[in-house]
Parts: sequence; C-alpha cells; structure tokens
Amino acid sequence: MFILQALIFVVQLSVADPEIIAGGGWASHKTPTNVAFRKFARIGGGIDLTSYRQIASTHEQKIALGIYREAFSSNSIFYKFLSCFKIINMTYKTGKEQKDWINNNIEKLIKSKSKIEQLKQEGITNLGEHFYHSGRCAIAHSNIISGEPIADADNHEDNFRIGREIEVIKELAEIIMSDELMIPTSGQLIKYY
Repeated sequence: MFILQALIFVVQLSVADPEIIAGGGWASHKTPTNVAFRKFARIGGGIDLTSYRQIASTHEQKIALGIYREAFSSNSIFYKFLSCFKIINMTYKTGKEQKDWINNNIEKLIKSKSKIEQLKQEGITNLGEHFYHSGRCAIAHSNIISGEPIADADNHEDNFRIGREIEVIKELAEIIMSDELMIPTSGQLIKYY
C-alpha cells in the first residue's frame, strides 16, 4: 500500500512540476551560460574548448567555433569529418581551392603526421584530392549511379577509414581557425597579454 501511495505522489508531483522528473529537482537552478564557454560531453568522450575560450570578435570566428563545437559534440565520425570540411569551406569556396589548400598545408600537421605517413605508404599522393573525394564528397553525397565513392555508416571499412582520417581533417580545421580566421588558442593569448 505504501509503495502505491508513493507512486501516486510522484506522478502527481511530476504533473505539478515536470522539472523534478526531468532531473532538475527543487534545488537546481538554471544559470545562463554562453555555449561557447561550456565543455560538452557525450557518449564516447567529450570536447574541451578551453583552447578556444577567448571571445570571438568576428561573425566568421563565431561560426567556425560553433561548427567545431557541434562537430566534436557529436558521436558521428562522419558528421565530425564533414563539419571540419565546413570550416575549410568557410575560407576556400571551391573544391579545387580546398584541395589545393590541404595539399599546401599538410606539412604544418604535427599531431596527425603519422596518419599522413600511413596514407602515403598506401599510395595516396594527392591528399587534398583524397580527403575531398573519398571523405567530404563521399559523406555529403549518395549518388550511387555516378560511380563516385560513398561513405556508408554501416560499412566497417568506411568507419575505419573515416575514423582514422578524422584526426588529420580536425587538425587542418584547427589550422584554418588559427592561421586564417585568426582565432588565437590559449597558448597564443599568453603572448599577447
């Protein structure tokens, strides 16, 4: 009988104050927070944006940081990859410009240098072409008739390949944000102040 009364109480309470059942409780409070200053965590880890904590001063900087945050708040490696390409696309509009920029900036990569060496050992010499067609276009388009590559989220090889290459495209997006969109990282801010 007690359990039934307790259950009725909780149901009545949840109708009166849905926040209690939703997880807020009586003691919680909502504090307005700028999403660019939050740490996001989802299944499989999170992203710490403290390296990009400063206030973005231009519209382009705000957009790039928003895309970056959304990319690495997602559990989808395909969405992460495509979002990093969106950051590159902010500055370089055509496919040719994007491929050329990637090829011209491969030497700047530090964290993903070993991934580049693996790709070169597999015979991939034009990395801009590779990332653009078998990454960006294969994820964004699904025209089976055209014969172009398609990245299938249910295909183990595609998941492995995109998962292996996400580190490279992420670092390239970070180079664009730092060098071209002029978004300083926390290490760079120390030099200014």
